[in-house]
Amino acid sequence: MVTQADADRGRVVSAARASGQAPTPTGGAVPARTVSEASSSGVVMITQTPALSVVRSATPATLSRAGASVSYSFVVTNTGNVTMSEIRVADSLAAAAGGLTVTCPAQSLAPSATLTCAGSYVSVQADIDRGARLTGTAVASGQAPTPLEGTAPARTVSAGSSAGVVSVTRTPGLSVVKSATPATVSRAGDRVSYSFVVTNTGNVMMSDIRVQDVLSAPAGPGLTVTCPTQSLAPEGTLTCTAGQYVVTQADIKHGSITSTTTVSGQASTPADGVVPSRTVTESPSSGTVKVVAAKTKNGLAQAGIDPLVPFGGAGVLVLLGGMVLLIARRRQAANG
Repeated sequence: MVTQADADRGRVVSAARASGQAPTPTGGAVPARTVSEASSSGVVMITQTPALSVVRSATPATLSRAGASVSYSFVVTNTGNVTMSEIRVADSLAAAAGGLTVTCPAQSLAPSATLTCAGSYVSVQADIDRGARLTGTAVASGQAPTPLEGTAPARTVSAGSSAGVVSVTRTPGLSVVKSATPATVSRAGDRVSYSFVVTNTGNVMMSDIRVQDVLSAPAGPGLTVTCPTQSLAPEGTLTCTAGQYVVTQADIKHGSITSTTTVSGQASTPADGVVPSRTVTESPSSGTVKVVAAKTKNGLAQAGIDPLVPFGGAGVLVLLGGMVLLIARRRQAANG
């Protein structure tokens, strides 16, 4: 029976000898058996066919954020008829942070046997921004045994496996929170400062951040908002500002100052080169400024309204005349 060791040597070698028993002489001892010289002819050569295959796989099959880890496995099978050693796997992972380092067990691989090599990759922001699938081709190689009285063969290389493609999901998003200082006013002429904190709630880089704030009537004119010229990474924030708003009498009568805020930004261009539409998010009303009653000693002024305004100039004259009359009477009483 041919053994694996025979296949690894590439031949079955044996030596044949013939032996026989000579006759015993009369009255003599039985002679030893007669043995011929060995014959090594009739060597059986075995055709060596070293071969390997590899199957690549990845877990998980989708990515949606930078810093996520992908585990790769590579199942290598000895599809030849000789024992293979020094198994290695090289992978051409197409990723922003470079290739993939694969580790294989240090063991020989008999025909039809398998072993599993492993590697891992941690995604970077550039992978998500590109939006392209993480692809690669794995190739296995190994060393076939050296034939008897022969030379070491070149390493055996498998066909490539491009399975284990990882999809990348892009989800651009922005949010904005408006705040006002002070949060309350009491008279026309008061000034209000506004700030707008923009957050990248998506998973791709955003640039060209813009904020538009539309004041609700009767407030106006609208605010001019200025934002820093910087890119915004996922979960990052930046603060936009607006010039001071001067409260009007119409605002006081209305009782509050409200607005609608919209933030927009440009998501990064994916690998296919198609520039995406701007990401736009409208924020629910925030940063509302309320009108409160102005505090005075006589309690006449409320909500920023001057107590003399309803009477115009006549009201002022009546008040001054009353004061003069009161002073005259006090002096007359003092002299009497």
